[in-house]
Amino acid sequence: VIGALWRVVLTADFDPAKPDAIDALVRTTRPTATSADATASVLAGVLGALADLALVKGSPALIAQQLAAVDVVVAIITRVSRVDAPTDRASPERAALVAAMRWLAAVSTHPLTKHLVDKGVLHIARRSLEMRVDDELLVHAIVLCANVASDHEDLATAVCAARIPRLLTRVVLNAATAAEVKRLAVDAVDTIVASLGGNTATTETEEKTLPVALAALASSQSSPVCWAEGVWGLHLMAVAEPAKTASKLARLPAVMEVLRERSTPNGPTTTPAAPGDEVALARRVAGLTLADLEKAASL
Repeated sequence: VIGALWRVVLTADFDPAKPDAIDALVRTTRPTATSADATASVLAGVLGALADLALVKGSPALIAQQLAAVDVVVAIITRVSRVDAPTDRASPERAALVAAMRWLAAVSTHPLTKHLVDKGVLHIARRSLEMRVDDELLVHAIVLCANVASDHEDLATAVCAARIPRLLTRVVLNAATAAEVKRLAVDAVDTIVASLGGNTATTETEEKTLPVALAALASSQSSPVCWAEGVWGLHLMAVAEPAKTASKLARLPAVMEVLRERSTPNGPTTTPAAPGDEVALARRVAGLTLADLEKAASL
């Protein structure tokens, strides 16, 4: 079934290393049943069917066939997400991008995400989060990151090393982001913390849950790159608008305590430090954030 679906769009001599070959693949369309003038991306339809199949559990052979196509999908995403690629919703490039990201998110539901990380999917997810693309793409990027982090502590550390937690914080702070997408972002931070062996409190709103999760991440003993991401996330929240966010953070004991600990050179750590400048910078950020929150608490 997997091979038959790919043969709908791929020829025997298809080379994912050739941009022209990917462009031709992406731009292949067919008329729709609803309008004689409308067309739909054939590739997007194939990737959509493959994503549905990837959600089927209990078939190792099926997922193994899916994983064989990771290089092709990564090449497609890299090509259609380039700076000068069309971004309007009607373009076949955007249809292919959405479908390819959905496929990655679906495949990541299986405990084989180390293979995806080795193929560079965290870089792809980071680009999506950095560009603050529309909510549909954000959902797939967030789900991908959460699924990778949930598989193993080392993979959660890789997610932190890709600076995903601070980008998830930006997603939550963006007023234009839909509430359900913000919730997914908060849940993803919770997943990262849980995979690292930490605990987070569950509350009703993102506004309360996110700082607690970030404080737990900043308390992580797993790796400096992980606690640094928690510190950076808290810093982004502290300087965000509206200004009342800082005063709310200042009333959370877990937030203030971890910032005090991380702002000192002898703060708790049980693992070798990351490159000294990154650790020193994170401690500096923790100190500045703590000062800002203490000032907000006094107003």
